[in-house]
Amino acid sequence: MTSAYTPDLPAAQEEPPASGGLDRGLAMFGYLCLFFTVFFAGVPAFVAVVLAYARQDDADPVSRSHLRFQISVFWWAFGLTVLSAIAMIAAIVVGVASFGELTRAATQVVEGGDLAVGASAGWGLLLASIVLFCLATLWTWLAPLWGGIKLAAGKSIGRRSSGSDAAS
Repeated sequence: MTSAYTPDLPAAQEEPPASGGLDRGLAMFGYLCLFFTVFFAGVPAFVAVVLAYARQDDADPVSRSHLRFQISVFWWAFGLTVLSAIAMIAAIVVGVASFGELTRAATQVVEGGDLAVGASAGWGLLLASIVLFCLATLWTWLAPLWGGIKLAAGKSIGRRSSGSDAAS
């Protein structure tokens, strides 16, 4: 009679492993995508936000805070980028209009200063566009870096703290 030996395993080992490791790995991957999004025209940011939206409800509390933070990082960066693009388009439109005024000014003297107002508005919009783009770029570099450091330390991020953060 042969009987197979079955060791008594603790109850914790019999349960399927929690998804905490997977969720933290996906959250770290999301931070990497957000960090490198500037170099790849924003495509990695879409990957990060789709993963974050897909996993945020099922993740453990620490990972959930990071996934929600990634969603917030994405939308702030997206908003700043859209505002930057709008300012750039407006600067181009004003610049083209000012160029038309400039060519007319070459043939006749313009009195009243309309040319200067159009040119200054164009330069102001161009500057606003550059500043907004720089803010979006810094945000997509620094926020994921900070979030990745907190995630590596096992701490949640954002306003809501989990029980593991309350002790530290």
